[in-house]
Amino acid sequence: MLHVMILVGLLIGSFRNARYDGGASREARVVYVSMAEGDAEHRPEPAAVVATEVADVTGSMVRERIRQVAEEVGARPDPENLDRLDQLTERLSEVSSEGAVDQLARSFHRMLGTTERAVEPAAGPVGGEFDPQTAQFHDVRREVRNGQEPRYLAILIDAEGRRLEVAMEASEGERMYALMQRIKDNPLLERVYRRIAMPLLDQLLAAPAAANR
Repeated sequence: MLHVMILVGLLIGSFRNARYDGGASREARVVYVSMAEGDAEHRPEPAAVVATEVADVTGSMVRERIRQVAEEVGARPDPENLDRLDQLTERLSEVSSEGAVDQLARSFHRMLGTTERAVEPAAGPVGGEFDPQTAQFHDVRREVRNGQEPRYLAILIDAEGRRLEVAMEASEGERMYALMQRIKDNPLLERVYRRIAMPLLDQLLAAPAAANR
């Protein structure tokens, strides 16, 4: 999840304003994406492709960027990735409103074929059993009782909003608790997680499962 949060943050960083001087000065939304064609053995260095409108960005452009960012993030240890996430959070001021994040979420759905899902536990009963294939972190709770070691509980929700609590090992629970606290401390970052990262995680987790059928 940490990797996906940084990945999404860097993708959003690609959607940045740049000022152009034409006949009259204006601000335009510019997307910088690296593209490469040909087989892997003879693949040339990727060339930067500039799309002046979000509508011009294709799913293949974004998937290539996802591949690049995933390699970068996977090569760094978690503490460095958390520092990177903090830096990206500061830059969220460029995406200055909840409406802007929602617009980006719609763009990602269009480009990547992701779909909206429950991002909060359902308000009422939902029929059927909890679906572990679409389980995502809603929160992580930390409990300390009578001076004992902290106990961590993952609060999971599936795509339909069913809720499940699962005890976590201390080391993993501590990592995920720190990450969720960062997310919840920034309303825009939390919106990015729930509206963009969670659907992307659904898609990434579904791909290996589909391949093994």
